[in-house]
Amino acid sequence: MDPKLTLALDPKSGPCADCPPPGSPEVDLYCRKSASVSGRRRETSTDVQREIGHDWAHENGFRVRFVWRDILSAFKDIERPGFKHVMAALVKQEVPAGWVYKLDRFSRKGAEDMLAILNAGARVIFHMDRLDSSVAGHRREIINRAEEAREYSRQLGERVSDAREDIRSRGEWANGNVPYGLAKDPETGGLVPDDAPAVEGRSMTRADVAGALFHLSARGRTISRMQALLYARGILAPKGGAHWSDGTISGILNSPVYAGWQTLRSTGRGGRHAKYLNPRTGKPVRLLGRALIADSLFERARSSRAGHRIPQLHQVETPPGVAVHELTGSLYCEGCRGRMQSVGLSYVCHRDRKKTCPARASVKRTAVERYVGHLWVSAVSGLTPEDPLMHELAMRWEALKDPQSAAQSADALAAVKRAEGALGQLARDRKDGLYNGAMGRFFSTMVEEAEEALKVAQAALRAVGGGTLEIPPFAHQPEAAQEAWNAADRAARRELVPLVFRRIYVSKAPEGSNTGAAFNGQARVRELWHTDPVEAPKAA
Repeated sequence: MDPKLTLALDPKSGPCADCPPPGSPEVDLYCRKSASVSGRRRETSTDVQREIGHDWAHENGFRVRFVWRDILSAFKDIERPGFKHVMAALVKQEVPAGWVYKLDRFSRKGAEDMLAILNAGARVIFHMDRLDSSVAGHRREIINRAEEAREYSRQLGERVSDAREDIRSRGEWANGNVPYGLAKDPETGGLVPDDAPAVEGRSMTRADVAGALFHLSARGRTISRMQALLYARGILAPKGGAHWSDGTISGILNSPVYAGWQTLRSTGRGGRHAKYLNPRTGKPVRLLGRALIADSLFERARSSRAGHRIPQLHQVETPPGVAVHELTGSLYCEGCRGRMQSVGLSYVCHRDRKKTCPARASVKRTAVERYVGHLWVSAVSGLTPEDPLMHELAMRWEALKDPQSAAQSADALAAVKRAEGALGQLARDRKDGLYNGAMGRFFSTMVEEAEEALKVAQAALRAVGGGTLEIPPFAHQPEAAQEAWNAADRAARRELVPLVFRRIYVSKAPEGSNTGAAFNGQARVRELWHTDPVEAPKAA
């Protein structure tokens, strides 16, 4: 049998010992129960429904062919595989009869489904309703009852929807599962930071982890870098696995709920969480409880991920204490892609015996610093104004020589990019169905507000220089580049190297090489430019 069919079959599908022998008329049973029912109402389990169906089959001379089953939400318009298969069997006349415990458990689409079965000549029995399509007069009653079930379903859906809208508008959480790092506040019904430990026996909480992801994103860290950090610290993903998927981290960073806003997920593929708008006022709703992060951090993290904001000059943390040597913070081991640190007269891989590196690199400090100096001069000398790396160099040079002005320009440019992105997102959200309901009447107003925000952001950018960047005086000029490097002391070179290189990797010396042999930079050094993607550390 097709594996897809078995997902819709009851575990005890098929004929039982009391069923008539093969060759007898066959019947398919359909059992359905809602996944969760609250209040005093209780539903008959699918096991009990199956037994009642078998009893009916035995009394009427039918042999049970299959028992189809659905245990799904009563409030979601989702596909029911069991219903789909029993419908197909009856319409295609694969089986002459179908037995259903109760009519409103079968279909709430009204007469449409019922007519398809009845017109195919199949016999359908609705046990609790005491209706049998083979009995004269029951056909009309079955169709009427089906229409009543459809109307009841529509009214129930509207009541549930209205109740959820009221809950959301009050600032209470009504979206099902609580996001990672947050917890439901029993007093207010809103959300508060989750104080549960992220790792058993450690002080770091799940809220600390979620907050750290926003800080890392704001500082320019990639998702792959975050994944490596989470794995290295033994922090399990929300569902308990060791691996944090791209979608999990991206979902956290893109959700305004962490900044204290009520959210609603769009219905399209890969739907995002957008701020929920009060149906009466059209304004975003603040959640009750306490936000995990500030709005400003959420915007910085989003801008950095979208490439709208210049990240920190150094892409990784420098070691504790005062950095002394010119390649501190820029040099990495090729064997494990971990940081290298200065020890004695050399740079060595930071991993010790407890964290084994498969090819632990070590290199004389003077040799590699001399080689990197040649690399830097050659790199900046060969750049042209059209080169994408020239733009990266100019951004970092601006941030280095005038941090305050660069920060203002970067923030203004990021605001323009955010405003442009907001307009595009409105169109995508509408396409995904986010504005199909009560929020739809606010769409035109939101577009006008987004366009006005873009005009304001563009004016602010023009006021701080229009986003223009100054090309460094040493770029594209070999003599000026060499002069700039020679005139720079160790501290200045520590700032010049990251202008061009994201990282510099050093590989382990070949086995059997003479310790006194000249350093072969071309064979042992690999530079990673700012236009290249970040490479994740290798697992220990």
